[in-house]
Amino acid sequence: MPLIMDNTDITDAVMADIQIPSASMMDSMDDLFGEPTNLVVQAPLLPGPPPPPELVLRIAEMQRSGCCTKLAWCNNGCIARISPDGGQVTFHVTMEDASTRAQRVSDASSHPLIAQPGSKFVHLQFTSLGQELAVVDSVGNVLVFTGTTGLGRTSIVPTDVDGETAGSRSNLDGVVGAHWLPQWPMDFRIPYVGPAIKSDGTWSTKLHYRDQQAPRLHHPVDGKTALLHVTRNAFLTLCYQHAATGLGTTSTTLETLSTLDEKLSHAAFCQHDDKLLLVTHDLRRHLRVYTVTIDWNGTQGKDQHRQGTFRIAPSLQIAHIVSLEYIAPQHSEGTLLTSLRIIPPLSAFTEPSFTSYATVVAIYAQATYPADPTQQHESFTTICRWQLEELAQALHPSFAKLQKRVAPAVTLPNKKILRQQPDLVIAKVVLTMQSLNHDTLIAFGASDGTVEYRDRETWNTAAPAYGDITTVTSLPQAGFEFSPSLEHSVHIACNTDCAYMITGGVDQKLRCKPAALRYGWQAIDDGILHISGMYETAIACVAREHTLLTHHNNASVLELFALLPTDLASEYRRHLLFDITRALTRAHDLCSLDEKTKQRMLLGDNYIIRCLGAQLSLVPSSDAQPGLGGQLAWLVLNAKHAHFALFSSCSGASPPGPATLHSLRGLAIWSLELFTASLAALYTVHSALASKPGEAPAAAVQLHVASSSPPLLHLLLCSYPRTLLRYLALALTRYFKLVASSLPSSPSLLIKTELLETISKIKTLPFRLEILAAPNGLLGEVDRAVGEAYTAAAVGPRERSEVELAMLLSPAPDLPAAMTGAVESIWTKVIPKYLGEMDLGALYFLDTAGLTLQSRGMTGIGAKRKLDVLTKLPITGKTVRTCRRCSSIMDDFVTTAEGLREMGGFWKAIASRMCVCGGSWWVG
Repeated sequence: MPLIMDNTDITDAVMADIQIPSASMMDSMDDLFGEPTNLVVQAPLLPGPPPPPELVLRIAEMQRSGCCTKLAWCNNGCIARISPDGGQVTFHVTMEDASTRAQRVSDASSHPLIAQPGSKFVHLQFTSLGQELAVVDSVGNVLVFTGTTGLGRTSIVPTDVDGETAGSRSNLDGVVGAHWLPQWPMDFRIPYVGPAIKSDGTWSTKLHYRDQQAPRLHHPVDGKTALLHVTRNAFLTLCYQHAATGLGTTSTTLETLSTLDEKLSHAAFCQHDDKLLLVTHDLRRHLRVYTVTIDWNGTQGKDQHRQGTFRIAPSLQIAHIVSLEYIAPQHSEGTLLTSLRIIPPLSAFTEPSFTSYATVVAIYAQATYPADPTQQHESFTTICRWQLEELAQALHPSFAKLQKRVAPAVTLPNKKILRQQPDLVIAKVVLTMQSLNHDTLIAFGASDGTVEYRDRETWNTAAPAYGDITTVTSLPQAGFEFSPSLEHSVHIACNTDCAYMITGGVDQKLRCKPAALRYGWQAIDDGILHISGMYETAIACVAREHTLLTHHNNASVLELFALLPTDLASEYRRHLLFDITRALTRAHDLCSLDEKTKQRMLLGDNYIIRCLGAQLSLVPSSDAQPGLGGQLAWLVLNAKHAHFALFSSCSGASPPGPATLHSLRGLAIWSLELFTASLAALYTVHSALASKPGEAPAAAVQLHVASSSPPLLHLLLCSYPRTLLRYLALALTRYFKLVASSLPSSPSLLIKTELLETISKIKTLPFRLEILAAPNGLLGEVDRAVGEAYTAAAVGPRERSEVELAMLLSPAPDLPAAMTGAVESIWTKVIPKYLGEMDLGALYFLDTAGLTLQSRGMTGIGAKRKLDVLTKLPITGKTVRTCRRCSSIMDDFVTTAEGLREMGGFWKAIASRMCVCGGSWWVG
């Protein structure tokens, strides 16, 4: 609308008649004339607490540059933070406070990143996997760090940048927009997680996967990544990982700047098929959209490291497609841009119910500090949106009246336009924007510690559906929300699914803030709301979010469980674990599978680790003793780790060296103790039955499970751990054969002596290992007895799966009724056949305390005898890594490939990426 000016000034009067172009002027005439059809009536803005001066300064910083993120949270749970003076980057994680049992942010790790003298860090950005971190300084130097040895420690990746060029940079070279390319194949395997739907009393979630043959843009080498960034002077640079360790760079110019007003302030990227869409904003408030194409120019070459190296020499192609001038919010034209994003159209595999377009989102946050306390402050955010659409072009009808010539019809290409959508006004100061679940849900994080979720189709606020307790689509729909804080935060960062927030306040302290259930977890039956059904819906929502995070490159889920109360009812705990496992894996039921499929499931299905690890995450507090479920999960997880280490090291074509076999001795001895304890439990029940003739085996098993810990009998009764033990015994048999043959070639007397001590363990076993490893041995006969019992009881596949699920995730003294026949057969037919091959006295006096999982406070650093959870050997180093989930520890090491060979091979390097429970390592 025309500007309202003072008529007393003739110049102003003339200017008042000039119509300044508005952002709503589009290429389509429909946007200029006609009645509006989509008016949005804004709710009145209610005043909140006045913003502190630090928040006003933060908004001013965001207005100057689109790259000024000072607090970032990566996919694997590591939090990076730039210090207030920009001199260093520190790393943190969330952890439990021992005194309050609430989550808190840890102290900074002892491995910060220090800026060069005269330089100042201004921006942080993690990759989707969280292994690489880009750190940008004030003059546009981009440093890339990688962290593969635990959270809290990174190492710099060398970049092929001329030192003189890097030293001659100025503020014009400052970065205003950056984007990590997705990594192949990991980022392209992330599915779209559909709604959780309840049917026949069971919740299920459908996963939709993208077409792997569809056009896509990524680094041509598996596991490598690349970073694009735009500077103020409109330079686009690609930093890419080449075959060797290091980064190469290539650059091009977007536009030639003629005045300082054309300097860019913000830029944003998004993936669109095999191209990138780039949107820029300059100081004149002009918006430009480009397509970016990367030609990798890959060739096969040779270098000093290896033969057949794939070399790349990428080049960038830029195409300008559309622009807008003088963009501004419709409700507050004087507000400056604070954040710019572009969201790609929804992919076909998300099954959108509407026509989706790439959408440019401009965020205008305003926070004013009143000079007079009696004055009302204005703090709000306007969100402007433009859809990138195609407009069909045609010649004017008058051309049809001209004399027709013998020539083909003229077909004009479609024209790209930016069609403006109604502005959204939020009565908060929005600091972050995050798209979730393949851009189907948009989350806006505000300075008051709240997150507003909006649906991609309608852009309406996602609200709880109190009447629907059979469908779950998102956290807010299930009733989870962030309550407003009493004070504003200056920096905020959310985890992968925006269920947990880290805030940085005026006092520079980092605080944790999980989403909370709107109506609480205390059941109050008011006769109006179906409280129990709403609780079940909330549990199904947490299970769905767990599925989403697990498939999102194994994102950290510890923060997700902070949404639940520490005293969660056992019924809801059981529902949660069952829903998590049903959505992730079928490996818990191996009864009806052939041997090849069983072995493939044991080695290839790692989702079972996430399911069993959830058991350990749900232990109420650090000083609480895990129950039967946690004890069983701990044994199975450690047995799976031992099987991986022994099988991967001892099953190759070439035998491992003595150093590798020496590094595995702790796992071999632990496995022998596990086998001995399991057989001792079988013999104890057999002895009880012999002393009480006529007692049912099921009753004797129930009494033994109720009076013992850990639940060793469930290792033999459950399908997955029983199969795992048999293959572990097979790998262990081969290990001891290799140890015996490698003794003459031992490189040192110490290694030879300790390997001889390891072999002595097998000679003093109270049983022969072959009776467990053979397909027709004890474990094989137990497997057949269980299968025959299921068949005799007419138990179908679905019911059998539920029985196995209940015994594995919720073990109890009372076994399922379907297992009664199996228990009878095991203790009356199978066990008596093998009693003659066991030393019953040694089994009777066996001490199983070393297999019991202690509380988190007594594990790891708090344990009397500190053991490396990966090797089962005493800690020897001065520094350790600590598991964020179970508090176990391991010897910290940073070494080269040659050093790994001396330490015992590469199995330890692979296994040390995460704890046996699936938790991340913290190097504090």
